[in-house]
Amino acid sequence: MSRAMGIAVWVVLVALWGLAGCDGDGEVAADAAVGAEGEGEGEGEGEGEGEGEGEGEGEGEGEGEGEGEGEGEGEGEGEGEGEGEMCMPGTLYADPDADGFGADDAETAEGCAADNPGFAAVSGDCGPDDPWRNPAAQEICGDNVDDDCDGADSPCPETAPAGLDIPNWDCTGEPPANVYAWARFDDGGEYFEDGACFVFFEALPTEFYVQRVNLVRSNDSADCETRNGCTCPSLNGWPSYDRRLYAFTRAEADPCAEVAIVDHAGEEQPVSNACRKYLYQLHFYDIDQSFFAAGMDALQRRLALFPIVEIACAEDAPHANLPFQSLLTARVQTNPGFVSQE
Repeated sequence: MSRAMGIAVWVVLVALWGLAGCDGDGEVAADAAVGAEGEGEGEGEGEGEGEGEGEGEGEGEGEGEGEGEGEGEGEGEGEGEGEGEMCMPGTLYADPDADGFGADDAETAEGCAADNPGFAAVSGDCGPDDPWRNPAAQEICGDNVDDDCDGADSPCPETAPAGLDIPNWDCTGEPPANVYAWARFDDGGEYFEDGACFVFFEALPTEFYVQRVNLVRSNDSADCETRNGCTCPSLNGWPSYDRRLYAFTRAEADPCAEVAIVDHAGEEQPVSNACRKYLYQLHFYDIDQSFFAAGMDALQRRLALFPIVEIACAEDAPHANLPFQSLLTARVQTNPGFVSQE
């Protein structure tokens, strides 16, 4: 190697040494910054709140390449909730029914909902003890209860039966493809003939209805056709009063709040509560099917929260001889062969 070339190589080495940096003892400093602050988008593992992918601000120690997008491992402090979610601490509202909403006047706390079980980041719940009722709920039409917290119940669709795809099925054998679920009363007790059932089916794309099938009273007396009926038992010799005969979907809870109506208070009385949801008014036997839910999400959520079909007589206040009485119950079964029309 010539003397000139050697000098050139030496100059280059010195320059590289200077770029790398050195400390007082001549050791090269690590190329990872310590305590660096910055903003970036990346993926990493570390100690702090949350881990995953996301955009955020953080302080910490770590190894990585470049700024912005990249992968790295290290310790850091940042704001995060869950996996890849940002938490913006704020006012939280007690949410006893765990539906994601708290009442406006509920107990409050400060922080992130994920760190405070039993609290929600959103208020406006008009049924704080009812997991179905909240501002995001779907109305159960016809029960005279405000489910979505807008101040009113919603009317049921008025589609003519001729426009519905109604299954011809008695809850025995293989169900039709548009049947989503059913509940069958193998034993009708002293009230109905054995084998009655309720069928939940997709009548129109994303519109689900329920129909009663073979619900025939055991008592065939002519009195059953009168205004009072003959199915709902009364106490102390009072006659039956079937205008209080309903079908509900009900929760597993025990005890389960009873439904009560007030005699001569009109037709628009609430017939749902936090444990029992209106399904049918059974005194009017000419109603073969009733609207149940719009969309698969609402259908599945209601049957998950209230998986039992019950035939019961609502309390008719103020008459002590017309108490609430549960007559029959059957668990909902789902059809593994269901095919959506959507």
